[in-house]
Amino acid sequence: MAELARERGKKVLTYGEDENADYRITRVRARGFTTEFTLRTAGGEPIDGTVAVPGRHNVLNAAAAVAVADELGHDLDVAVEGIADFAGAARRFELKGEGNGVGVYDSYAHHPTEIEADLRATRAALESFTRDSEEDIPLGRVVALFQPHLYSRTRIFAEEFAAALSLADEVVVMEVYAAREDPEPGVTGELITSKVSHGRVWYVSGREEAVRRAAALAHPGDIVLTMGAGDVTELGPRIVAALAEAAEGDGTGREQG
Repeated sequence: MAELARERGKKVLTYGEDENADYRITRVRARGFTTEFTLRTAGGEPIDGTVAVPGRHNVLNAAAAVAVADELGHDLDVAVEGIADFAGAARRFELKGEGNGVGVYDSYAHHPTEIEADLRATRAALESFTRDSEEDIPLGRVVALFQPHLYSRTRIFAEEFAAALSLADEVVVMEVYAAREDPEPGVTGELITSKVSHGRVWYVSGREEAVRRAAALAHPGDIVLTMGAGDVTELGPRIVAALAEAAEGDGTGREQG
């Protein structure tokens, strides 16, 4: 597309981590749920910036926004500073609450590449907490609760979904959210769980079971991430409540069973 645009006399600018990018990202480092980066323009001095959301994909988005601001004549330093004030969008790694030392977040991710990006970002955030802590704390785990969206998408991308979800330590897959489609014989959440590469995976058919399972799997220091374009977004607060109730019930800070 870039070459075609150039052939037609259009100005083309590139951004990314490639050494030939016009706006080149030269360093990405997770700091909890913020991400630090360095951006270099052609012939320019490197500028350090921060985005208040996790993940390399968000740094790429930030670089694109800064590039547009720069090309429109705005001060590059001011643009980078402005990026730091962006707190994220609803349903894009949105905090739903915390219970029993477990953070519960929600994401609209419903495609394998989105799921992979979110899980890698979550892992990097947890690793940074352990790396940067002054105390010897164990590495938290990632508990993924995924609701497939559409029967056709589940059937087509079952293997890709399973590969992406395998990045989580614990995986819970719900029944397919039909949306505009009619059910397809043989297409359920089990189509995905059967292909996940590790054994820490569960298929649940109901919402209540999904809440109970996710809460039971999470330990203090872990992160639960609900993912999908359907009504899974409603389960985050209920998981938070279940975590808090379990901690009060046994007095150990962890649900048993």
